[in-house]
Amino acid sequence: MSPHVVTDGRIVLSLVESAIDGVGLELTNIEQTAELLSPIELETMSEPMLAFSLAEGSNLRALKFDDGGFVPYGIIDGAARVMGGFTLTSPSTGKSVDFHGFALQPKTTYSDGPGELADPDYFHVTSADGEHEFICWCVKIHAGLPLTSYWATSPGDHESNQLVIKAWDMVITESLARELGRPELANTVIAEGKLEANLVVSVEPYTLPRGQNITTPYDGALPPLPQGDVSGAGDGGIGKDVSLGFLGNMSTNYAHFGVYPTGRVGMAMSTTSCNVGDENVPWLAPGSGTLQEDHPGITQSIFRLKPEGGGEYTRFTQVGVAWIKHGFFALSSSQCTPCQNPSNGTFLGVGCSDTYATSNNASQFYLGPYSEWDGYNNTWDCQFSYFDGPDGDCIRDVFGAANALEHRMEAYDDDLNDGPEGATYFYGSMYLVRDDVNIENNIGTRPCTFNWNGSSWSNTTGPPSSGTPLHGPPNETRWTDADMHTRAGADKIGEVVLSVDVTLLNNGKYRYEYALFNWNLDRKIDSFTVPICAGQVTDIYFRDWDYWPGGPLGAGDNDWDATIADGNITWEWNGVTIGHYREAGPMEFNSLYNFGFTSTVAPGDRDANLSVYEPGTGGDLFLAATRAPACL
Repeated sequence: MSPHVVTDGRIVLSLVESAIDGVGLELTNIEQTAELLSPIELETMSEPMLAFSLAEGSNLRALKFDDGGFVPYGIIDGAARVMGGFTLTSPSTGKSVDFHGFALQPKTTYSDGPGELADPDYFHVTSADGEHEFICWCVKIHAGLPLTSYWATSPGDHESNQLVIKAWDMVITESLARELGRPELANTVIAEGKLEANLVVSVEPYTLPRGQNITTPYDGALPPLPQGDVSGAGDGGIGKDVSLGFLGNMSTNYAHFGVYPTGRVGMAMSTTSCNVGDENVPWLAPGSGTLQEDHPGITQSIFRLKPEGGGEYTRFTQVGVAWIKHGFFALSSSQCTPCQNPSNGTFLGVGCSDTYATSNNASQFYLGPYSEWDGYNNTWDCQFSYFDGPDGDCIRDVFGAANALEHRMEAYDDDLNDGPEGATYFYGSMYLVRDDVNIENNIGTRPCTFNWNGSSWSNTTGPPSSGTPLHGPPNETRWTDADMHTRAGADKIGEVVLSVDVTLLNNGKYRYEYALFNWNLDRKIDSFTVPICAGQVTDIYFRDWDYWPGGPLGAGDNDWDATIADGNITWEWNGVTIGHYREAGPMEFNSLYNFGFTSTVAPGDRDANLSVYEPGTGGDLFLAATRAPACL
């Protein structure tokens, strides 16, 4: 290994403008000293962007293996200081903090070992006097790799050693929030950042930092995982197994369209995956050149548990959905288990973990539609994909969305308001990994709260322990009022989870509430039937996760139609296509729909009937045990 130090380069900040404006902050006295040189950069990072050249004397140092690979947790010491900068101002308090000549520098590296604590290898953006700082979460680091460099002065100029530290959230610390007179702004994400710099060999002595890899091993008491075949071929052991290790913070400030309370908000969450199997898992990027298919997909959703009917019963709904995030670079951290096989980012090594920050999961450059993923086999086809365009050559032709809201996790203001009876919210994610042997640990939710401050949304998440148990389909683990949860499906097409809650109302009738979650049934569901016997049925209800009809966006009706015949009630998709990317239609995987009615008949054990929308092997109809009005 050799230590290297940065020379010339730059730092680019992509501002979360709606977050800055929404919390009443301003960036003033902006002095940019570098240019945005590449069109692709304008696509991968959101506007507005600020660029600053590195100042002479910057001494940030990183370890590299002699063959050019980066040593995970190998940032040693020093700082990358810029020329130029900005002033962060809070007009409401009249206080400002000067960040001209700021520096990007690592926090002391150490290993806390597996557990719930956040990854300790943070960076700081520090003021010139060292008195004030932002914290940088979830950095992605390249060093000395054959990258497509957006900073290189000429095309194909990759001969020099380079360091790229990118995709980090720049977050207001508690001390900075207090200095601005705004303590409530602690942990607010206001920018995404990237450093690009050339490296030269450092002659200064250094101390090897404690890290979580084979070079600077974890020194805790836990035994190592079975090593298996880390080439990815497998040895008949566990196989590929990626779990959703943690759900981190969530940001609600990436976009807001419309006027509260009839507007829409764009959000994103931080997610951590962990390789708990005994094989490396490919993590190839669907980047700016050839689209690589073997990488994970990441879902993002918001769920709500809310009292209805004057508080007599509850309803569990899905109120926010994002397009699927395409993974592109795997870290080699140890947030779940000791990382045994750190990588150069092209695979998630055995025992290793990888975290995507909120700005990373909000990147419209990497968000693609559900329709292109096989939700049962967890695979994606690049040919004629959203990214590929009409030529079908698997070379990227499309680079993002039309506005700051599209494709990000989106919810309506009205759905984030608790209402007079209150509500409980959960944010959740699911990893889609090709050849994963255990999907039970790929999915989970965590509680959160939302608050409208008069100009923007904010949210609060509890400690990581509040998300325990993290894994499991959302209605199965979070709708605690439900009387029954049933997993059902057809052979080789996937699985759904049907939950039901039956409540005896004050008027002597029974309220039946169903939450159907399509976990991984790729061929979709287009009808749902339950028996109702001869009793009177009223207050029939349906909800999907889009906003057609109703909602502020306008007209159109693609809601499922309900019919009563032969002692059954059936909801069926009406075949209407709205032509909008927020359209729900037949139930895709990772979708939750609601059905309900009020009946004069008491419940009994019955079967619901579900039909599969797309043709294929494995059957078109299947049953799910549930509770429904009881009769012969």
